[in-house]
Amino acid sequence: MIQFNNIKKPTLGITDIIPSGKFKDCRICDIINEDYEYLIWMNRNNYLQFTKPVIAKLHQLAAFAESVEFFDNEVAPYLKKDYGSDDEFADIPF
Repeated sequence: MIQFNNIKKPTLGITDIIPSGKFKDCRICDIINEDYEYLIWMNRNNYLQFTKPVIAKLHQLAAFAESVEFFDNEVAPYLKKDYGSDDEFADIPF
């Protein structure tokens, strides 16, 4: 007798085609850079399972996006004007 409980979902690699969802019939490598958040959501909710290289790429993209957001919100507002421009030291004779 066949035990269907032991059947696992196939894991998708970077060049595999997504079988369902918003990007049905699209390859993962074609959409991973544009909509990685959707792929992370699909993986977390057990709709799709990915191989370790795909998971690593998703984590890399999420970390980069987080670092860009951190820089824009926390660092960029406090950057000072570059010293050495002609306007700042125009009154100092040297």
